[in-house]
Amino acid sequence: MNDKSNVTVPAGKALPLGLLAIVGFSGTVPATRLAVRELDPCFVAIARAVGAGLLAALFLLWQRAPLPARRQLGAFALVALGTVVGFPLLMAWA
Repeated sequence: MNDKSNVTVPAGKALPLGLLAIVGFSGTVPATRLAVRELDPCFVAIARAVGAGLLAALFLLWQRAPLPARRQLGAFALVALGTVVGFPLLMAWA
């Protein structure tokens, strides 16, 4: 990483937080499979995205993270399209 990194997590906390993220994500596939038995796949995908977005927003507010630069917004939009819309929606339909 270069010296201009925005990383704010101390090195000693990175591994436990990464492990927590993996454990949390591993539960989403079985939960989605159960949810689509009773709910519309589009609703499940949107609810999942909203829940993750709220948690991320709270974390970023808590960390007082700076807003991204204007030149980064296009890249963020592309990533959001795939990770917030594409993956959860296609997984729910599957």
